[in-house]
Amino acid sequence: MIIENRSRMVTEHTQYQKTHSWTEAQWAESWTGGGATHKNVNEVRIELSAEESQRIQRAKQVNE
Repeated sequence: MIIENRSRMVTEHTQYQKTHSWTEAQWAESWTGGGATHKNVNEVRIELSAEESQRIQRAKQVNE
């Protein structure tokens, strides 16, 4: 258990060292996930339709 936790801590620290100085553009390029599936408004989760998700994605691309 201790070895497992230590290994995870080392991995997280290494990842931090690699990415802590990244620009917004570098973070955007590294994104491998999909589009937005929900948004939070006043701590309430609101599911997005496919159309809303695509609209948000297009808006993000325009702003890059």
